[in-house]
Amino acid sequence: MDSFRASAATCLALLLVGCASRVAYVRRPAAEADVVLHVPCQGPDCAGAPPAAEPPPPQQIPPPRMLAAGMNHTCALVEDGGVYCWGANDRGQLGEVEAGRAWIPGRVPGLPRMNGVWAGGDQTCARAEEDGRLWCWGDTGLPDEREGPFATQLAYADVRQVSLGYRIGCMVDDGGHTFCWGNYAQPQGPRWRTPQRVAIDAPVAILSGMQRQCALTQSGEVHCWGRPMIRYGHERVGGPFYRVSGVEGATLAAIPKGNQDQLIVVDRRGRLFESQPGRRSRRSYGHTPPMALAPIEGVDDPAQLLAGAGFFCVRTGQGTVACWGSNQAGQLGDGSLAARSRPTFLALAGVQEIALGENHACARDAAQVWCWGSNSRGQVGLERTTRVPDPTPVPW
Repeated sequence: MDSFRASAATCLALLLVGCASRVAYVRRPAAEADVVLHVPCQGPDCAGAPPAAEPPPPQQIPPPRMLAAGMNHTCALVEDGGVYCWGANDRGQLGEVEAGRAWIPGRVPGLPRMNGVWAGGDQTCARAEEDGRLWCWGDTGLPDEREGPFATQLAYADVRQVSLGYRIGCMVDDGGHTFCWGNYAQPQGPRWRTPQRVAIDAPVAILSGMQRQCALTQSGEVHCWGRPMIRYGHERVGGPFYRVSGVEGATLAAIPKGNQDQLIVVDRRGRLFESQPGRRSRRSYGHTPPMALAPIEGVDDPAQLLAGAGFFCVRTGQGTVACWGSNQAGQLGDGSLAARSRPTFLALAGVQEIALGENHACARDAAQVWCWGSNSRGQVGLERTTRVPDPTPVPW
Protein backbone atom coordinates (compact mmCIF):
# COMPACT_ATOMS: atom_id res chain seq x y z
CA MET A 1 0.00 0.00 0.00
CA ASP A 2 2.83 2.40 0.87
CA SER A 3 4.58 1.63 -2.41
CA PHE A 4 1.34 2.35 -4.34
CA ARG A 5 0.99 5.73 -2.60
CA ALA A 6 4.64 6.59 -3.41
CA SER A 7 4.18 5.71 -7.04
CA ALA A 8 1.00 7.80 -7.28
CA ALA A 9 2.74 10.80 -5.68
CA THR A 10 5.64 10.46 -8.09
CA CYS A 11 3.26 10.37 -11.11
CA LEU A 12 1.34 13.40 -9.84
CA ALA A 13 4.58 15.36 -9.41
CA LEU A 14 5.73 14.46 -12.91
CA LEU A 15 2.35 15.47 -14.34
CA LEU A 16 2.45 18.86 -12.67
CA VAL A 17 6.02 19.49 -13.87
CA GLY A 18 5.11 18.50 -17.44
CA CYS A 19 2.14 20.83 -17.51
CA ALA A 20 3.90 23.75 -15.92
CA SER A 21 5.28 24.87 -19.30
CA ARG A 22 1.78 24.82 -20.77
CA VAL A 23 -0.29 26.41 -17.98
CA ALA A 24 -0.23 30.09 -16.92
CA TYR A 25 -1.62 31.06 -13.56
CA VAL A 26 -2.98 34.57 -12.89
CA ARG A 27 -4.13 36.17 -9.68
CA ARG A 28 -7.00 38.10 -11.35
CA PRO A 29 -9.51 37.38 -14.10
CA ALA A 30 -7.94 37.58 -17.55
CA ALA A 31 -8.69 40.80 -19.36
CA GLU A 32 -8.99 41.04 -23.17
CA ALA A 33 -5.54 42.63 -23.37
CA ASP A 34 -3.95 39.70 -21.55
CA VAL A 35 -5.01 37.09 -24.11
CA VAL A 36 -2.24 36.59 -26.71
CA LEU A 37 -2.33 33.92 -29.39
CA HIS A 38 1.12 32.48 -30.13
CA VAL A 39 1.46 30.81 -33.55
CA PRO A 40 4.59 28.72 -34.18
CA CYS A 41 6.90 30.48 -36.72
CA GLN A 42 7.41 28.38 -39.83
CA GLY A 43 8.63 30.94 -42.43
CA PRO A 44 12.12 32.01 -43.55
CA ASP A 45 12.01 35.09 -41.29
CA CYS A 46 12.26 32.88 -38.17
CA ALA A 47 16.05 33.01 -38.39
CA GLY A 48 15.98 36.76 -37.87
CA ALA A 49 16.29 37.84 -41.55
CA PRO A 50 14.48 41.06 -42.51
CA PRO A 51 11.16 40.64 -44.33
CA ALA A 52 11.28 40.51 -48.13
CA ALA A 53 10.84 43.88 -49.87
CA GLU A 54 7.63 44.53 -51.75
CA PRO A 55 8.06 44.05 -55.53
CA PRO A 56 8.24 47.37 -57.42
CA PRO A 57 5.04 48.41 -59.19
CA PRO A 58 4.98 47.79 -62.96
CA GLN A 59 6.28 50.61 -65.14
CA GLN A 60 3.50 53.02 -65.99
CA ILE A 61 4.05 54.77 -69.31
CA PRO A 62 2.23 58.11 -69.63
CA PRO A 63 -0.61 58.28 -72.18
CA PRO A 64 0.45 58.48 -75.86
CA ARG A 65 0.10 61.76 -77.74
CA MET A 66 1.72 61.02 -81.14
CA LEU A 67 2.72 57.91 -83.11
CA ALA A 68 5.50 57.25 -85.64
CA ALA A 69 6.43 54.11 -87.56
CA GLY A 70 9.62 53.33 -89.44
CA MET A 71 10.37 50.34 -91.60
CA ASN A 72 10.53 47.87 -88.68
CA HIS A 73 10.23 50.02 -85.55
CA THR A 74 7.61 52.13 -83.82
CA CYS A 75 7.79 55.15 -81.50
CA ALA A 76 5.34 57.16 -79.44
CA LEU A 77 5.51 60.61 -77.89
CA VAL A 78 3.90 60.51 -74.44
CA GLU A 79 2.21 63.07 -72.25
CA ASP A 80 5.27 64.02 -70.18
CA GLY A 81 7.36 64.81 -73.30
CA GLY A 82 9.24 61.52 -73.39
CA VAL A 83 9.70 59.28 -76.43
CA TYR A 84 9.22 55.50 -76.21
CA CYS A 85 10.34 53.17 -79.01
CA TRP A 86 10.24 49.44 -79.76
CA GLY A 87 11.18 47.06 -82.59
CA ALA A 88 14.34 46.79 -84.67
CA ASN A 89 17.44 48.63 -83.45
CA ASP A 90 20.20 47.43 -85.77
CA ARG A 91 20.76 51.00 -86.99
CA GLY A 92 20.26 52.73 -83.65
CA GLN A 93 16.72 53.79 -84.58
CA LEU A 94 15.54 53.20 -81.01
CA GLY A 95 18.03 55.71 -79.63
CA GLU A 96 20.14 53.43 -77.39
CA VAL A 97 17.09 51.86 -75.77
CA GLU A 98 18.50 48.36 -76.30
CA ALA A 99 20.90 46.69 -78.70
CA GLY A 100 19.38 44.41 -81.32
CA ARG A 101 15.66 44.77 -80.66
CA ALA A 102 13.26 45.76 -77.90
CA TRP A 103 9.93 43.97 -77.67
CA ILE A 104 8.55 46.25 -74.96
CA PRO A 105 8.40 50.07 -75.34
CA GLY A 106 11.48 51.67 -73.78
CA ARG A 107 12.07 55.33 -73.05
CA VAL A 108 14.70 56.96 -75.27
CA PRO A 109 17.38 58.33 -72.91
CA GLY A 110 19.11 61.68 -73.04
CA LEU A 111 16.35 63.74 -74.67
CA PRO A 112 14.91 67.04 -73.45
CA ARG A 113 11.14 67.39 -73.26
CA MET A 114 9.78 66.72 -76.76
CA ASN A 115 6.52 67.65 -78.48
CA GLY A 116 6.74 65.74 -81.77
CA VAL A 117 8.10 62.45 -83.14
CA TRP A 118 8.52 61.04 -86.67
CA ALA A 119 10.04 57.86 -88.11
CA GLY A 120 10.89 56.41 -91.51
CA GLY A 121 13.25 53.79 -92.87
CA ASP A 122 15.72 53.07 -90.06
CA GLN A 123 15.68 56.54 -88.50
CA THR A 124 13.72 58.57 -85.96
CA CYS A 125 13.45 62.30 -85.27
CA ALA A 126 11.87 64.20 -82.39
CA ARG A 127 11.27 67.92 -81.88
CA ALA A 128 12.35 69.70 -78.70
CA GLU A 129 9.56 71.62 -77.00
CA GLU A 130 11.77 74.50 -75.89
CA ASP A 131 13.16 75.66 -79.24
CA GLY A 132 11.61 73.45 -81.92
CA ARG A 133 14.97 71.96 -82.91
CA LEU A 134 15.07 68.52 -84.42
CA TRP A 135 16.97 65.62 -82.82
CA CYS A 136 17.52 62.65 -85.17
CA TRP A 137 19.07 59.23 -84.65
CA GLY A 138 19.53 55.98 -86.56
CA ASP A 139 20.44 55.71 -90.25
CA THR A 140 19.56 59.31 -91.10
CA GLY A 141 21.63 59.97 -94.22
CA LEU A 142 23.13 62.98 -92.42
CA PRO A 143 26.85 63.28 -91.59
CA ASP A 144 27.71 61.92 -88.17
CA GLU A 145 28.18 65.26 -86.42
CA ARG A 146 26.59 64.66 -83.05
CA GLU A 147 26.25 67.21 -80.27
CA GLY A 148 24.48 64.86 -77.88
CA PRO A 149 25.26 61.34 -76.73
CA PHE A 150 23.57 59.64 -79.67
CA ALA A 151 21.49 62.08 -81.72
CA THR A 152 22.29 64.57 -84.45
CA GLN A 153 20.82 67.93 -83.47
CA LEU A 154 19.92 70.00 -86.50
CA ALA A 155 20.52 73.72 -86.22
CA TYR A 156 17.06 74.68 -87.44
CA ALA A 157 14.55 76.05 -84.97
CA ASP A 158 10.76 76.03 -85.03
CA VAL A 159 10.36 72.86 -87.09
CA ARG A 160 6.68 72.25 -87.73
CA GLN A 161 6.54 69.29 -90.13
CA VAL A 162 8.83 66.30 -90.77
CA SER A 163 8.77 63.37 -93.20
CA LEU A 164 11.37 60.57 -93.24
CA GLY A 165 12.23 57.78 -95.67
CA TYR A 166 15.17 55.47 -96.20
CA ARG A 167 18.21 57.68 -95.43
CA ILE A 168 16.25 60.69 -96.69
CA GLY A 169 14.21 63.33 -94.91
CA CYS A 170 12.51 66.71 -95.11
CA MET A 171 11.41 69.29 -92.58
CA VAL A 172 9.31 72.44 -92.83
CA ASP A 173 9.92 75.34 -90.45
CA ASP A 174 7.47 77.82 -88.99
CA GLY A 175 7.97 80.14 -91.97
CA GLY A 176 6.96 77.44 -94.45
CA HIS A 177 10.51 76.89 -95.73
CA THR A 178 11.29 73.30 -96.74
CA PHE A 179 14.69 71.68 -96.19
CA CYS A 180 15.57 68.16 -97.39
CA TRP A 181 18.56 65.82 -97.13
CA GLY A 182 19.72 62.34 -98.10
CA ASN A 183 20.59 60.11 -101.04
CA TYR A 184 17.79 59.91 -103.61
CA ALA A 185 19.62 57.32 -105.76
CA GLN A 186 21.62 59.05 -108.45
CA PRO A 187 21.20 59.61 -111.34
CA GLN A 188 17.45 59.65 -110.65
CA GLY A 189 17.66 62.16 -107.84
CA PRO A 190 19.88 64.47 -105.81
CA ARG A 191 22.27 63.57 -103.02
CA TRP A 192 22.27 66.14 -100.21
CA ARG A 193 24.56 65.39 -97.27
CA THR A 194 23.18 68.35 -95.31
CA PRO A 195 19.68 69.89 -95.32
CA GLN A 196 19.12 71.91 -98.50
CA ARG A 197 16.42 74.51 -99.10
CA VAL A 198 14.05 73.29 -101.81
CA ALA A 199 11.71 75.38 -103.94
CA ILE A 200 8.51 74.18 -102.28
CA ASP A 201 7.06 76.61 -99.76
CA ALA A 202 4.37 75.85 -97.20
CA PRO A 203 3.45 72.35 -98.43
CA VAL A 204 0.31 70.77 -97.08
CA ALA A 205 2.32 67.58 -96.48
CA ILE A 206 5.59 65.86 -97.40
CA LEU A 207 5.24 62.22 -98.48
CA SER A 208 8.18 59.79 -98.23
CA GLY A 209 8.83 56.55 -100.07
CA MET A 210 11.99 54.45 -100.27
CA GLN A 211 13.97 56.71 -102.63
CA ARG A 212 11.32 59.26 -103.47
CA GLN A 213 9.64 62.15 -101.72
CA CYS A 214 6.64 64.18 -102.82
CA ALA A 215 5.02 67.39 -101.64
CA LEU A 216 1.31 68.03 -101.66
CA THR A 217 1.09 71.71 -102.56
CA GLN A 218 -1.45 74.30 -101.48
CA SER A 219 -3.02 74.13 -104.96
CA GLY A 220 -3.61 70.40 -104.59
CA GLU A 221 -0.84 69.24 -106.95
CA VAL A 222 1.77 66.58 -106.20
CA HIS A 223 5.42 67.49 -106.88
CA CYS A 224 8.09 64.81 -106.42
CA TRP A 225 11.86 64.34 -106.52
CA GLY A 226 14.07 61.26 -106.43
CA ARG A 227 12.98 58.02 -108.10
CA PRO A 228 10.51 58.94 -110.88
CA MET A 229 7.05 57.42 -111.23
CA ILE A 230 7.75 55.64 -114.50
CA ARG A 231 4.18 54.33 -114.89
CA TYR A 232 2.71 57.80 -115.15
CA GLY A 233 3.29 60.96 -117.04
CA HIS A 234 5.09 63.78 -115.26
CA GLU A 235 6.35 67.23 -116.06
CA ARG A 236 9.68 68.67 -114.96
CA VAL A 237 9.30 71.87 -112.95
CA GLY A 238 12.98 72.70 -112.41
CA GLY A 239 16.03 70.80 -111.20
CA PRO A 240 15.21 67.32 -109.87
CA PHE A 241 11.53 68.19 -109.29
CA TYR A 242 8.62 66.99 -111.39
CA ARG A 243 4.84 67.39 -111.20
CA VAL A 244 2.71 64.26 -111.40
CA SER A 245 0.25 64.69 -114.28
CA GLY A 246 -3.45 64.30 -113.62
CA VAL A 247 -3.57 65.33 -109.95
CA GLU A 248 -5.38 68.55 -109.05
CA GLY A 249 -7.32 69.73 -106.02
CA ALA A 250 -6.07 67.04 -103.64
CA THR A 251 -6.32 67.62 -99.87
CA LEU A 252 -4.71 64.35 -98.71
CA ALA A 253 -2.23 62.07 -100.50
CA ALA A 254 -0.08 59.00 -99.82
CA ILE A 255 2.67 57.13 -101.66
CA PRO A 256 3.95 53.63 -100.76
CA LYS A 257 7.02 53.25 -98.54
CA GLY A 258 8.52 50.95 -101.19
CA ASN A 259 9.27 51.78 -104.81
CA GLN A 260 5.76 51.11 -106.12
CA ASP A 261 4.42 53.72 -108.53
CA GLN A 262 1.09 54.27 -106.87
CA LEU A 263 -0.68 57.30 -105.48
CA ILE A 264 -3.81 57.61 -103.31
CA VAL A 265 -5.50 61.01 -102.99
CA VAL A 266 -8.54 62.61 -101.40
CA ASP A 267 -10.20 65.50 -103.23
CA ARG A 268 -11.88 68.60 -101.78
CA ARG A 269 -15.21 66.79 -101.59
CA GLY A 270 -13.72 64.07 -99.39
CA ARG A 271 -13.71 61.41 -102.11
CA LEU A 272 -10.97 58.78 -102.19
CA PHE A 273 -9.13 57.93 -105.44
CA GLU A 274 -6.31 55.60 -106.51
CA SER A 275 -3.98 56.13 -109.43
CA GLN A 276 -4.14 53.98 -112.54
CA PRO A 277 -2.44 54.32 -115.94
CA GLY A 278 -4.59 56.26 -118.35
CA ARG A 279 -5.38 55.29 -121.92
CA ARG A 280 -2.76 55.72 -124.57
CA SER A 281 -3.59 57.80 -127.61
CA ARG A 282 -2.02 57.48 -131.00
CA ARG A 283 0.00 60.58 -130.32
CA SER A 284 1.27 59.24 -126.99
CA TYR A 285 2.16 55.80 -128.32
CA GLY A 286 5.56 54.81 -126.98
CA HIS A 287 5.41 57.42 -124.22
CA THR A 288 4.33 57.14 -120.59
CA PRO A 289 0.54 57.31 -120.41
CA PRO A 290 -1.16 59.93 -118.24
CA MET A 291 -2.48 59.11 -114.80
CA ALA A 292 -6.15 58.29 -114.29
CA LEU A 293 -7.80 58.51 -110.87
CA ALA A 294 -10.27 55.73 -110.11
CA PRO A 295 -12.70 56.21 -107.21
CA ILE A 296 -12.49 54.02 -104.10
CA GLU A 297 -15.91 53.44 -102.57
CA GLY A 298 -16.90 52.76 -98.98
CA VAL A 299 -15.01 55.41 -96.97
CA ASP A 300 -16.64 58.67 -95.89
CA ASP A 301 -14.97 61.62 -94.18
CA PRO A 302 -11.29 60.60 -94.49
CA ALA A 303 -9.19 62.54 -91.97
CA GLN A 304 -5.78 60.81 -92.27
CA LEU A 305 -4.36 58.81 -95.18
CA LEU A 306 -1.13 56.76 -94.99
CA ALA A 307 0.72 54.10 -96.98
CA GLY A 308 2.96 51.17 -96.12
CA ALA A 309 4.79 49.00 -98.63
CA GLY A 310 1.88 48.02 -100.85
CA PHE A 311 -0.99 48.68 -98.43
CA PHE A 312 -2.95 51.75 -97.37
CA CYS A 313 -4.99 52.80 -94.33
CA VAL A 314 -7.36 55.69 -93.73
CA ARG A 315 -8.68 57.09 -90.46
CA THR A 316 -12.07 58.75 -90.64
CA GLY A 317 -13.30 61.76 -88.72
CA GLN A 318 -15.47 59.39 -86.65
CA GLY A 319 -12.39 57.54 -85.35
CA THR A 320 -12.74 54.38 -87.44
CA VAL A 321 -9.94 52.80 -89.50
CA ALA A 322 -10.08 51.00 -92.86
CA CYS A 323 -7.19 49.34 -94.74
CA TRP A 324 -6.63 47.64 -98.10
CA GLY A 325 -3.85 46.23 -100.28
CA SER A 326 -1.24 43.56 -99.52
CA ASN A 327 -1.82 41.46 -96.42
CA GLN A 328 0.80 38.70 -96.27
CA ALA A 329 1.73 39.67 -92.68
CA GLY A 330 -1.73 40.65 -91.47
CA GLN A 331 -1.00 44.36 -91.96
CA LEU A 332 -4.62 45.09 -92.91
CA GLY A 333 -5.70 44.22 -89.36
CA ASP A 334 -8.92 42.43 -90.37
CA GLY A 335 -7.97 39.10 -88.81
CA SER A 336 -6.98 37.47 -92.10
CA LEU A 337 -3.96 37.19 -94.41
CA ALA A 338 -6.01 37.82 -97.57
CA ALA A 339 -5.26 40.83 -99.76
CA ARG A 340 -8.10 43.33 -100.18
CA SER A 341 -8.73 45.52 -103.20
CA ARG A 342 -11.17 47.73 -101.30
CA PRO A 343 -11.09 49.26 -97.79
CA THR A 344 -12.03 46.92 -94.95
CA PHE A 345 -12.91 48.43 -91.58
CA LEU A 346 -11.11 47.22 -88.45
CA ALA A 347 -12.58 46.44 -85.04
CA LEU A 348 -11.40 49.77 -83.61
CA ALA A 349 -13.27 52.88 -82.50
CA GLY A 350 -12.29 56.26 -81.12
CA VAL A 351 -8.94 56.24 -82.93
CA GLN A 352 -7.15 59.59 -82.89
CA GLU A 353 -4.11 58.72 -85.03
CA ILE A 354 -2.61 55.94 -87.15
CA ALA A 355 0.98 55.19 -88.22
CA LEU A 356 2.17 52.74 -90.90
CA GLY A 357 5.50 50.96 -91.23
CA GLU A 358 6.68 48.77 -94.07
CA ASN A 359 4.42 45.82 -93.16
CA HIS A 360 2.88 46.82 -89.84
CA ALA A 361 0.51 49.47 -88.57
CA CYS A 362 -0.45 51.09 -85.26
CA ALA A 363 -3.30 53.20 -83.92
CA ARG A 364 -3.89 55.09 -80.70
CA ASP A 365 -6.62 56.74 -78.70
CA ALA A 366 -6.07 59.00 -75.68
CA ALA A 367 -4.74 56.18 -73.49
CA GLN A 368 -3.69 53.09 -75.46
CA VAL A 369 -1.72 51.96 -78.53
CA TRP A 370 -2.70 49.01 -80.76
CA CYS A 371 -0.47 47.47 -83.45
CA TRP A 372 -0.83 44.70 -86.02
CA GLY A 373 0.95 43.14 -89.01
CA SER A 374 4.53 41.88 -89.21
CA ASN A 375 6.23 41.42 -85.85
CA SER A 376 9.46 39.97 -87.24
CA ARG A 377 11.53 42.60 -85.41
CA GLY A 378 9.22 43.28 -82.46
CA GLN A 379 7.64 46.33 -84.14
CA VAL A 380 4.12 45.29 -83.06
CA GLY A 381 5.26 45.18 -79.43
CA LEU A 382 4.68 41.50 -78.67
CA GLU A 383 7.25 39.12 -77.22
CA ARG A 384 7.07 36.70 -80.10
CA THR A 385 8.14 36.57 -83.74
CA THR A 386 5.03 36.07 -85.83
CA ARG A 387 2.32 37.76 -87.84
CA VAL A 388 -0.37 39.62 -85.91
CA PRO A 389 -3.52 39.94 -88.06
CA ASP A 390 -5.67 41.69 -85.43
CA PRO A 391 -5.14 45.01 -83.63
CA THR A 392 -3.40 44.05 -80.38
CA PRO A 393 -2.71 46.32 -77.37
CA VAL A 394 0.95 47.22 -76.93
CA PRO A 395 2.16 46.56 -73.33
CA TRP A 396 1.71 50.02 -71.91
